[in-house]
Amino acid sequence: MQISRRVFLVGVAALATFPALHARSSDASSLSAGRRAPTLIGYGIANNWHRIDAELFARLLAVNGLTLTEIEYVAWLDGSDGIKTDVEAAARFVTAMRSYDVTTFVNVVNWNSEAQRNASEDWFGDRVREIRDRIGPSQVILQPVSEGGADLRVARWQDIARTEWPGRLVLYADRAQVPPSPVVANVPHGYLDVHYCDYGQMLDLMRTAGPRVINNTDCTPLVASNLGLDRAVRLTRQALDYNTNLLVYDWERATIDQPLIQAMGAEVRR
Repeated sequence: MQISRRVFLVGVAALATFPALHARSSDASSLSAGRRAPTLIGYGIANNWHRIDAELFARLLAVNGLTLTEIEYVAWLDGSDGIKTDVEAAARFVTAMRSYDVTTFVNVVNWNSEAQRNASEDWFGDRVREIRDRIGPSQVILQPVSEGGADLRVARWQDIARTEWPGRLVLYADRAQVPPSPVVANVPHGYLDVHYCDYGQMLDLMRTAGPRVINNTDCTPLVASNLGLDRAVRLTRQALDYNTNLLVYDWERATIDQPLIQAMGAEVRR
């Protein structure tokens, strides 16, 4: 399927004047009452989520039938590889998503960050507890650590999250663990997060991933800016056809990719 980016840019201009998009949160139920993805399918501005208009973003996801976004809790708040967090900003973001019935996937620690993986166990526990106490588990799925491998601290931090977090958890899983039946038992009422670097492999493994896997494009070749509209639409169709979940991951972007959201939404609603 070939999708012209120009067509969607024209659509965005029209959408900017569409009253429903600028409705307040009191109208959220009418926006999200149309055809929605039956699983968790969406798009996340993982690092710069605090720089965008969360309510506009939530409305765009909802009006296009998308049901999921992702944030990395230790965001780029100061433009460096630090461990600074802002629970109030995260709470506002999640509140906006909830008002439009969008689930927020919250990653607490990205193991690729040297500062984060060198933080103390107490620091990690405090982060989980503040997310629990200030944000809460409603329409939030919490991932203790992503891309941590076999480091013993990863297992320990996951155990802390199991103890402190009352809601659904997401554990990072290697692509070799798809299909996930032997592994998913370790995540009661939760999900496995699988990151793909190869588009063909992702399409293939999504056939057997099932409803407990979040198929994630969190790898440089497949992040949103490299993935493109056509492949994002194809992945959306794959998630719909095989009853699995999809997160199209944006890494460096600090603005909302409206054409991408619209393209995925058109596939959900067709």
